[in-house]
Amino acid sequence: MSNLEEGVLFDIASRGTMDRISWPVNADHAWLAMDRNGNGVIDDGSELFGNTRALASGAWPKHGYELLAELDANGDGKIDASDPEFGSLRLWRDAARDGVCDSSELHSLPSVGIASISLDYRGPQRTDRWGNKVLFRSMVSALARPRIRFAYDVVPLRERR
Repeated sequence: MSNLEEGVLFDIASRGTMDRISWPVNADHAWLAMDRNGNGVIDDGSELFGNTRALASGAWPKHGYELLAELDANGDGKIDASDPEFGSLRLWRDAARDGVCDSSELHSLPSVGIASISLDYRGPQRTDRWGNKVLFRSMVSALARPRIRFAYDVVPLRERR
């Protein structure tokens, strides 16, 4: 993740306001997303897995894994092809690093070699050198070697505008 100065403008809070937030600096790093309004792009934080979209119960999640867990239809502790919404999940690799989603930047999980995301998340509960908070990580099972990778729940730095 970047610092704020090298971040982008993005409506992370889903309020209709573009805030400056830190952003992935590596093209291999991506946001887990779901195009909930079906317009082919990710518009704001409500289409990411964080705490800016309410749970089905109406409560607000504390972190992205709570929101992701709602997609575990069969209750097996992971999100994979046996869950109906697995095919709707996308990785958003913002190649332009501009905070604007282009449909070519969205990739299905199988297309990038991901078989499943575990919901058995654990700390590291750490802060990077810029102040971005890494709350949790979980194992990601890949279709090819290396078979085990990790997904992280990161709270980016944010400067409200």
